[in-house]
Amino acid sequence: MSRTFREWTPEQHGRTDLHEVYPGNARGNTTQMIAATITEHVLHHVDALIDFHSGGSGGRLQARVDYNTRTPDELKKKNLALARAFGAPFVHENEFAGAAAHYLNGRGVPAVNPEVGGAYLGPGHTGYYTEMMVSGLAGMMRHLGMIDGASKPPRQVHFDLKARREIRPRHSGYLVSYYQRPEELGQLIKGGTVLGEVVDLYSYKVLETLTAPFDGYLFFSRYSGAVGGGTQAFALAEAAAARWLE
Repeated sequence: MSRTFREWTPEQHGRTDLHEVYPGNARGNTTQMIAATITEHVLHHVDALIDFHSGGSGGRLQARVDYNTRTPDELKKKNLALARAFGAPFVHENEFAGAAAHYLNGRGVPAVNPEVGGAYLGPGHTGYYTEMMVSGLAGMMRHLGMIDGASKPPRQVHFDLKARREIRPRHSGYLVSYYQRPEELGQLIKGGTVLGEVVDLYSYKVLETLTAPFDGYLFFSRYSGAVGGGTQAFALAEAAAARWLE
């Protein structure tokens, strides 16, 4: 796979994102063949799937669990319960077309995707997310009856795609992020609050100011650093469209 913290193969043609090609094709391109092998030897032998996602360039800060919105009600309840057992501050009702979780959901198997941490975070924040991963996996294993103990999820923010808003700069430059600590995720951000600025790398002039479009809970942020136009810099769950899970 690619060494740039992505799930892509180096191919220059076809669908190369491993997250989007399940169940794969044993006679397809490299990515599809990898997916087909995982499907045959792993996915067809599980009672539940926890598909961990992390990495990504640029110091990404995130801590949520995604689950598939397009499932029958009974399976949706199982997905939600498994997602909650991880203990992340956010649970996101998402769409998974082509993902391993989507494929297994089509076979009636519970499957969710924790999205935690990122690359280049430094030892402090890396340790923070590593501990979250270990604790979250243990909570899910307790929920599934794989280890002893009860799994009691914390109070969490639940939101869907309609409540989600990504803030992406129009200009390339240096992002000055005002939210660079994992502990700041989950904060209620008032509409109009400045989240960061994009500065020209040559003149040091502010090219644009990134603000919260509404009152919402911050569920994605990144470190200060160089960004390209269109890069996801921040993301909020709209407070009016989200709900608390007790």
